[in-house]
Amino acid sequence: MSSRFVRETDYMLVVMQDHINLAGAKALVEALIAHPQFERGMRVLWDARSLTRLELNFDEVREFGKFVGGLRDRRGGGRSALVANDDTVFGTFRVHQLLNQTLVSYEFHVFRDFDEAHRWLFDS
Repeated sequence: MSSRFVRETDYMLVVMQDHINLAGAKALVEALIAHPQFERGMRVLWDARSLTRLELNFDEVREFGKFVGGLRDRRGGGRSALVANDDTVFGTFRVHQLLNQTLVSYEFHVFRDFDEAHRWLFDS
């Protein structure tokens, strides 16, 4: 999987491309937290509109939630939104949103529209 990080004024944009599996998802979150421009608790917009393949089953979504929950102190609070066009990507991360909401330290929502996700990030 390839990705890029773009530090915007008030948030971090993460553009995901190609494909993603459990190991790649974990590595991507670790890379975000280790990024020199990431600030604990900052807003994050995950752009998954260019993902072509997703390899995460239900048990792996649960494992991913536990993994991210374990990063609570390093990640901090805030909000994260994910934008997806593909039904499988949208549905899988919607399951993550519902299944793991008590494990993660931040609010997480999945959207189909980039502008809507961006607006939600900054709603109080």
